[in-house]
Amino acid sequence: WAAIHRFGFQKILGELNEKRVHSLTNVLTFNLNVHRAFNELTLYFEEDTSVPNRYYVRCTGGRPQVVHAGIPDHVTFSTSDGVNYPLPEPKYLRIHAACCKVAHMSGAADIFVLEDDEDPDPSDPAFAHALEARLSLLS
Repeated sequence: WAAIHRFGFQKILGELNEKRVHSLTNVLTFNLNVHRAFNELTLYFEEDTSVPNRYYVRCTGGRPQVVHAGIPDHVTFSTSDGVNYPLPEPKYLRIHAACCKVAHMSGAADIFVLEDDEDPDPSDPAFAHALEARLSLLS
């Protein structure tokens, strides 16, 4: 939520407050590996403006098939009932993609990976980088 706020999307905080965070416009279902990559900001979707509701699957570490076996180049979302079963909100997918790109370019994505580790090694360079990034937020 802090990243959403800092990127200037305060309106979204209201759109997705409380129970609305589980709105179908904000829900995607993945297998465990894809879910982890999406949460760790290494997998995201980019709109294909030539085909409605079609998105290219992107990974910060390269092509999706190389990083995660079995992931297609693109997905097309569809629904038989857009009122009761709406598609994912493109705006939310664009914001997630922007967060992935910024986190990857800044190195901040390492923090998410380290937070999932139960006992990170303080002598590991990635841990030092994550700690430095965290400390920079305090200044």
